[in-house]
Amino acid sequence: MKYTFILLFLLFCSIKSKFIETSIIDITIYDQDPYYNDNFETEGFGELTKGIVENLIDKKLRIPILSDLNQSSPVNIKGKIINPYLFQYFFRKSPVYHNSNNNDIFEKSGKNYEINQKLKLYKNNDTGLIEFESKKFFPIDTDYNLSLSINNSLKRRVYKDDEGTIHNYHFCLKFNNKLFYNGSNEEFMKFTGDDDVYVFIDDKLVIDLGGLHQKESSNIVFLSKLGLIKNNYYNFDFFYCERHTTLSYFKLETNFDFGCPINDCSCNRESEECKFYCDSKTCDDGDECTIDVCPSVETLISKTPIKSYCKHIRKEDSQFGLKDKCLGEHLKCNPFTGKFEYIGEPMRCNGKCHTGICSNGTCIEKDSTFCSQELNDNDSNKSFFCSLDIGCTSIIKVTTNQTLSPKPSSSPTPSSSSKTSKPTSVPITPKPSSSSSPPSPTSKTTSVPVTPKPSSSSSSSSSSPTSKPTQTPAFSSKPTQIPKPSCDSIICKTKYVAKKVWDTLFD
Repeated sequence: MKYTFILLFLLFCSIKSKFIETSIIDITIYDQDPYYNDNFETEGFGELTKGIVENLIDKKLRIPILSDLNQSSPVNIKGKIINPYLFQYFFRKSPVYHNSNNNDIFEKSGKNYEINQKLKLYKNNDTGLIEFESKKFFPIDTDYNLSLSINNSLKRRVYKDDEGTIHNYHFCLKFNNKLFYNGSNEEFMKFTGDDDVYVFIDDKLVIDLGGLHQKESSNIVFLSKLGLIKNNYYNFDFFYCERHTTLSYFKLETNFDFGCPINDCSCNRESEECKFYCDSKTCDDGDECTIDVCPSVETLISKTPIKSYCKHIRKEDSQFGLKDKCLGEHLKCNPFTGKFEYIGEPMRCNGKCHTGICSNGTCIEKDSTFCSQELNDNDSNKSFFCSLDIGCTSIIKVTTNQTLSPKPSSSPTPSSSSKTSKPTSVPITPKPSSSSSPPSPTSKTTSVPVTPKPSSSSSSSSSSPTSKPTQTPAFSSKPTQIPKPSCDSIICKTKYVAKKVWDTLFD
């Protein structure tokens, strides 16, 4: 008995030493329930179905894309995808929908529960392969952190294996990772399991074991056949679902190491380690004029500190809508406050004729309406404008009255003031002579009022200062009407009038 125990102990040690733990991978499990996602525990079994998902991964969500949303498509019927809409929640967290009547979660809402775990990979010293194998793969059966898990609640624990043991049969698993291709022709991987398995390398589907099926094995995938470039990292995305009782088998075999480069936030993007390495303070450079950004999830980080991979983006005018305000060229960001301040050159659009408003980089100038409002003057007799020297100002409007005659005439047209002026006295000389100065051509006289005596009240503004009469005979107070001349010229008319006046006064 003693020797038997020793033999068993040595055998155990031999088996244990055969496998050496090589790496630990962070995985995310989505606990599902047939009540909320009827693609699980469907009636009857399906079969191995290729083509359920597209050949390229969703690069934003990094999950498979269902190839056909038609429930009646042959590929969905064969692969037991009876509710295509809910496929999106196989490998991502779903929203929660509650019934307003009883606050219960709606049936077929896709509700799931997200769980973070670690998967240990071992190297087989005999074969040199990195392996993980489980004939009863139920990773969330006994995790006490799953108190909120759907299937671990007592009313949901109804699914048993062939031996009557209750298991959580409904879950999906994923990990988004990296692999390093060293250029060897011998690097490969292979998977065996049930149900759905999808593996993407360099964002392309390389293993497709879709559908609700019994244990199935993939072909051996050689990295040298995938068009990869030697000594480069590539995305490695793995997806697995267990959708039906009563078995759950999982076996992964490979001879290349896939995992995150040191501190690589592009791997395990949801892990606490990645969040710990880069938070809001990690990339702070103390300059308020920069936007500090942690490395993206696609950045390969192979050395510490991670701060050396941070990006510091200078704040530009365009980010804050400043380019449309016609600012001066010397607007600078204050590194202590992060605010833009004017240094040297003030803001443009501040001339005396600028409104201060800018449109598409052009300063808007003051118009007549703006100036009228600025001067608080609404006088309609003024014209408002802006002077580059003094700013808004105004002038009195100048209007020109034009008198239009129905028929042009060579004779002058008397002004409007002549119609209301007093009668003009005509200067008289003792004897008429040819040298007498005729009246102005612009003064057309139609009647000559004569007074008995010259007086201060008599109008003398139109009389010549050298032609003062020496004697004024008495005559009737009623002016004598002078007949119109028979000629048209101004000189003729003037002589005619002068003669008639002379004849009237001295006849």
